[in-house]
Amino acid sequence: MGRQYKQSCSRCHAGPGKPCVLAEGTDASKVRPFPHDERVQPILDERKARQQTNPTVVPRPWRYEVTCPHCAQGPESRCKSPGGPHRARVERAKEYTRLQKARSQ
Repeated sequence: MGRQYKQSCSRCHAGPGKPCVLAEGTDASKVRPFPHDERVQPILDERKARQQTNPTVVPRPWRYEVTCPHCAQGPESRCKSPGGPHRARVERAKEYTRLQKARSQ
């Protein structure tokens, strides 16, 4: 079971290890498909606090910046597309990284 079931639910009083029920006092066969917000919120708050104290940087899938073949943005510039780097740039950077690793070995 998920981490949210390690604590009891303050709303439906489901015990640790038990899923939340649809309404307080109903039998255990009428379980909710997901836990109550009150049961999940402390876990989300803990995660948010952990991320703020120790932010993680998501590494790019490549090591070297390359010029974008689609929009011609240079190595130190972002692509002009609102959705992030163009796919062609990502593929070129991955290939460049792969070739660099092969040469250095």
